[in-house]
Amino acid sequence: MKKSIKTLLIFILTIFLSFALMGCSYLSEKKGEVYNDNHEIASGEDSALFIKSVENNMGNNKSLKFSSFSGVKTLWKIESQANGKVILDYDIEVTEGDFKIVLVTPDKDIVEIYEKDIADNKELKLESGKSQIKMVGNKAKAKIKININYEGDVKIKKF
Repeated sequence: MKKSIKTLLIFILTIFLSFALMGCSYLSEKKGEVYNDNHEIASGEDSALFIKSVENNMGNNKSLKFSSFSGVKTLWKIESQANGKVILDYDIEVTEGDFKIVLVTPDKDIVEIYEKDIADNKELKLESGKSQIKMVGNKAKAKIKININYEGDVKIKKF
Protein backbone atom coordinates (compact mmCIF):
# COMPACT_ATOMS: atom_id res chain seq x y z
CA MET A 1 0.00 0.00 0.00
CA LYS A 2 2.81 2.44 0.85
CA LYS A 3 4.47 1.87 -2.53
CA SER A 4 1.29 2.84 -4.39
CA ILE A 5 0.92 6.04 -2.31
CA LYS A 6 4.53 7.01 -3.12
CA THR A 7 3.94 6.31 -6.80
CA LEU A 8 0.76 8.39 -6.75
CA LEU A 9 2.54 11.29 -5.00
CA ILE A 10 5.41 11.21 -7.51
CA PHE A 11 2.88 11.18 -10.36
CA ILE A 12 0.96 14.17 -8.92
CA LEU A 13 4.19 16.09 -8.29
CA THR A 14 5.36 15.42 -11.85
CA ILE A 15 2.06 16.68 -13.26
CA PHE A 16 2.20 19.79 -11.03
CA LEU A 17 5.78 20.63 -12.08
CA SER A 18 4.92 20.12 -15.75
CA PHE A 19 2.03 22.59 -15.51
CA ALA A 20 4.19 25.08 -13.62
CA LEU A 21 6.91 24.97 -16.29
CA MET A 22 4.39 25.25 -19.11
CA GLY A 23 2.79 28.21 -17.34
CA CYS A 24 6.08 30.12 -17.18
CA SER A 25 6.67 29.49 -20.88
CA TYR A 26 3.12 30.65 -21.68
CA LEU A 27 3.55 33.84 -19.61
CA SER A 28 6.84 34.61 -21.33
CA GLU A 29 5.21 34.20 -24.75
CA LYS A 30 2.26 36.43 -23.80
CA LYS A 31 4.52 39.15 -22.34
CA GLY A 32 6.75 39.00 -25.45
CA GLU A 33 3.80 39.63 -27.78
CA VAL A 34 3.71 43.26 -26.64
CA TYR A 35 7.12 43.97 -28.21
CA ASN A 36 5.65 45.14 -31.53
CA ASP A 37 2.33 46.43 -30.14
CA ASN A 38 2.69 50.21 -29.76
CA HIS A 39 -0.86 50.56 -28.46
CA GLU A 40 -0.11 48.15 -25.60
CA ILE A 41 3.26 49.78 -24.87
CA ALA A 42 1.62 53.24 -24.69
CA SER A 43 -1.27 52.04 -22.51
CA GLY A 44 0.47 53.06 -19.30
CA GLU A 45 0.23 49.62 -17.72
CA ASP A 46 3.41 47.72 -16.91
CA SER A 47 3.34 43.99 -17.37
CA ALA A 48 6.64 42.15 -17.30
CA LEU A 49 8.22 38.81 -16.51
CA PHE A 50 11.83 38.83 -15.26
CA ILE A 51 14.04 35.83 -14.62
CA LYS A 52 17.21 36.29 -12.55
CA SER A 53 17.13 40.06 -12.42
CA VAL A 54 19.08 42.62 -10.43
CA GLU A 55 18.26 46.34 -10.45
CA ASN A 56 20.16 49.21 -8.81
CA ASN A 57 18.92 52.81 -8.64
CA MET A 58 21.17 55.61 -7.46
CA GLY A 59 20.14 59.20 -8.12
CA ASN A 60 19.59 59.55 -11.85
CA ASN A 61 21.44 56.29 -12.60
CA LYS A 62 19.90 52.87 -13.16
CA SER A 63 21.59 49.58 -13.81
CA LEU A 64 19.76 46.36 -14.60
CA LYS A 65 20.87 42.86 -15.41
CA PHE A 66 18.54 39.99 -16.27
CA SER A 67 18.75 36.58 -17.88
CA SER A 68 15.26 36.96 -19.36
CA PHE A 69 12.85 39.88 -19.68
CA SER A 70 9.58 39.92 -21.59
CA GLY A 71 6.99 42.67 -21.44
CA VAL A 72 6.98 46.39 -20.58
CA LYS A 73 8.54 48.20 -17.60
CA THR A 74 8.42 51.95 -16.95
CA LEU A 75 11.82 53.40 -16.08
CA TRP A 76 10.76 57.04 -15.54
CA LYS A 77 7.60 59.14 -15.67
CA ILE A 78 8.23 62.68 -16.83
CA GLU A 79 6.16 65.83 -16.61
CA SER A 80 7.32 68.71 -18.80
CA GLN A 81 6.33 72.20 -19.81
CA ALA A 82 7.26 73.64 -23.20
CA ASN A 83 11.00 73.60 -24.05
CA GLY A 84 11.81 70.75 -21.67
CA LYS A 85 14.24 68.03 -22.66
CA VAL A 86 15.89 64.93 -21.24
CA ILE A 87 19.36 63.64 -21.98
CA LEU A 88 19.94 59.89 -21.73
CA ASP A 89 23.41 58.34 -21.55
CA TYR A 90 23.35 54.58 -21.86
CA ASP A 91 25.49 51.50 -22.26
CA ILE A 92 23.40 48.46 -23.16
CA GLU A 93 24.51 44.95 -24.04
CA VAL A 94 21.83 42.54 -25.28
CA THR A 95 23.04 38.96 -25.74
CA GLU A 96 19.70 37.26 -26.50
CA GLY A 97 16.20 38.17 -27.60
CA ASP A 98 14.77 41.57 -28.48
CA PHE A 99 15.10 44.71 -26.39
CA LYS A 100 14.31 48.40 -26.85
CA ILE A 101 13.84 51.61 -24.90
CA VAL A 102 11.08 53.98 -25.96
CA LEU A 103 9.59 57.35 -25.07
CA VAL A 104 5.79 57.44 -24.79
CA THR A 105 4.67 61.00 -25.58
CA PRO A 106 1.68 62.75 -24.00
CA ASP A 107 -0.26 61.90 -27.21
CA LYS A 108 0.63 58.20 -26.70
CA ASP A 109 3.00 58.14 -29.68
CA ILE A 110 6.06 55.90 -29.43
CA VAL A 111 9.54 57.31 -30.09
CA GLU A 112 12.22 54.65 -30.25
CA ILE A 113 15.31 55.58 -28.27
CA TYR A 114 17.35 52.38 -28.43
CA GLU A 115 17.19 49.00 -30.19
CA LYS A 116 20.81 48.04 -30.99
CA ASP A 117 23.88 47.17 -28.91
CA ILE A 118 25.66 50.45 -28.40
CA ALA A 119 26.93 52.90 -25.83
CA ASP A 120 25.43 56.23 -26.78
CA ASN A 121 23.46 59.22 -25.64
CA LYS A 122 20.21 60.72 -26.83
CA GLU A 123 18.71 64.16 -26.29
CA LEU A 124 14.91 64.23 -26.48
CA LYS A 125 12.81 67.36 -26.73
CA LEU A 126 9.63 66.89 -24.75
CA GLU A 127 6.11 68.00 -25.53
CA SER A 128 4.16 69.68 -22.75
CA GLY A 129 2.46 67.06 -20.61
CA LYS A 130 3.21 63.64 -19.20
CA SER A 131 5.63 61.28 -20.94
CA GLN A 132 7.22 57.98 -19.96
CA ILE A 133 10.46 56.20 -20.73
CA LYS A 134 9.93 52.45 -20.90
CA MET A 135 11.91 49.36 -21.67
CA VAL A 136 10.32 46.62 -23.76
CA GLY A 137 11.61 43.08 -24.17
CA ASN A 138 10.92 39.73 -25.75
CA LYS A 139 13.01 37.02 -24.07
CA ALA A 140 15.86 39.51 -23.73
CA LYS A 141 19.04 38.81 -21.83
CA ALA A 142 20.85 42.07 -21.15
CA LYS A 143 23.01 44.35 -19.02
CA ILE A 144 21.91 47.98 -18.91
CA LYS A 145 23.42 51.16 -17.49
CA ILE A 146 21.38 54.30 -18.08
CA ASN A 147 21.55 57.84 -16.75
CA ILE A 148 18.91 60.55 -17.15
CA ASN A 149 19.39 64.31 -16.90
CA TYR A 150 17.11 67.14 -17.91
CA GLU A 151 16.97 70.77 -18.91
CA GLY A 152 14.07 73.19 -18.61
CA ASP A 153 10.85 72.79 -16.65
CA VAL A 154 10.92 69.00 -16.20
CA LYS A 155 9.94 66.77 -13.28
CA ILE A 156 11.08 63.15 -13.25
CA LYS A 157 9.53 60.40 -11.15
CA LYS A 158 11.71 57.31 -10.66
CA PHE A 159 10.46 53.74 -10.81
